[in-house]
Amino acid sequence: MRIKKMQSEKGNVLVMVLILSAIMIALGSALLFVLISEVKTNRVMEEREIATYLAYSGIEHGIKTIENTPEGEDPIMPAGAIVVYNNSNKQYEYQVIEISINYVKSAGRIVENGEVIREITMSASIDDNGNVSLIKQ
Repeated sequence: MRIKKMQSEKGNVLVMVLILSAIMIALGSALLFVLISEVKTNRVMEEREIATYLAYSGIEHGIKTIENTPEGEDPIMPAGAIVVYNNSNKQYEYQVIEISINYVKSAGRIVENGEVIREITMSASIDDNGNVSLIKQ
């Protein structure tokens, strides 16, 4: 009788192993998906933060240009983008886009393989007392 019972349950272990394997693969896949999504989100957040700091560097550059402009003259806009860091395929840069005696607008950019992948624009107004108000756009 015992032999008949074992023969009828012979395939149950295989079925259980297959079910447990399928569950483990599904859980592992879900975990991998979450991990990859988190890495992508962190990269985007890091790029935004870097581009913001680059734009702020452009604001500082513009303010220094205004401070060094002789009284009664208009400030001269810096030519082109200023590259802060450059490796083989990625470039970090800022550019003063607009400048006047009381206003500066700049952009911080991350360029990869010649294509802008992240850009943040920031402007600042300067009052008569020299106080600066920043506006992130």
